[in-house]
Amino acid sequence: MRAIAVIEDVDPMDSPTALGMTLYDHIDPTALDRLLNDTADRTGVTVDLTLHNGHQYAVQIPDGGELVVEKPA
Repeated sequence: MRAIAVIEDVDPMDSPTALGMTLYDHIDPTALDRLLNDTADRTGVTVDLTLHNGHQYAVQIPDGGELVVEKPA
């Protein structure tokens, strides 16, 4: 959510209220953590989801592990 807070120019500490959502409203963080950390061979694992809160965000976590957040035009 910090990346989305940066995109929206919102203090990350205020983001649940300011953005009207939290990441766990959309995805189970434990399941995501298991998917990305418990897999011995992470090659080819990509998580791609879209969050909606009156705005739309594309969140990708490619197999390299870096988080990519974009706000579609």
